[in-house]
Amino acid sequence: MEPTYSDSAAFLRDVFSTKTQSNPRYSMRAFAKLLGLSPGGLSLILTRKKRLSFERAHEIARRLDLSPQTLEQFILLIQLDGTSDPRLKSELQSKLAELQGGKAIFDLGVDQFKLIADWYGLAILILFTEVHPTPSRKNAAKYLGISLYEVDATLERLQRLELIEKAGGDFERPKFKRPIDTIVVEALKPNEAIRSYYRNLIPKCLTAIDSQTPAEKVIGSQTFAFDPEQLDEVRTLTDRYLDSLNALSAKGKKRTQLYQAFCNVFRLTQTPIKSEKEKK
Repeated sequence: MEPTYSDSAAFLRDVFSTKTQSNPRYSMRAFAKLLGLSPGGLSLILTRKKRLSFERAHEIARRLDLSPQTLEQFILLIQLDGTSDPRLKSELQSKLAELQGGKAIFDLGVDQFKLIADWYGLAILILFTEVHPTPSRKNAAKYLGISLYEVDATLERLQRLELIEKAGGDFERPKFKRPIDTIVVEALKPNEAIRSYYRNLIPKCLTAIDSQTPAEKVIGSQTFAFDPEQLDEVRTLTDRYLDSLNALSAKGKKRTQLYQAFCNVFRLTQTPIKSEKEKK
């Protein structure tokens, strides 16, 4: 089993990402302060331009209150960062696999939650596997209006979930391919990750209404009176519509922009309307 994280920078990026999940206002500056680093110093570490010393790594582990097992994993990652010896690298990776016991440092359930809950998760998946030319990490952050750290953390998460795999490129402009073509996310019961996804996506829709011209977007609305028992058929028709858009997308010769299809059939009435027979 390969180590869950390729290096200590990936580990720290995911720690930061997990903290922002519980507190969306949590900043990189606050994270740097927690670790006892300057914001600039943390930036160099997260972009792999500077390595952590063992002494600093132990101090960071103490500040993060890591468990003994996770501390040992973190230190092994620090050692991996500092060696180019293939034999030593192999030994360190074997130790990491032993310590993990087949389990990731961060539960994959958290990865799945974050991928769905963050509106940009699936956008990054498409951006790095279907848009041509493939953007650099920095350009991806610019295109989506998010931080470089969010791009990197999402790419790490997509690889751990085996939704993408490396296909060349370099650190600044990595190339990925998708081992599977389609991702289906559905829930028959209330799901906080999906709720979070739509809560974050709806403001994007509102912004597009004001900022994009009719030539840049497709928008439409219709009000219906349905028998609630028809909703299963509505779901089937919605799936067909989205599948048709997906097939149309695949035929594009210049796939240079990302678009979001947002179909939401919801109940306007707050309580059921009673029939005349029910009123009597």
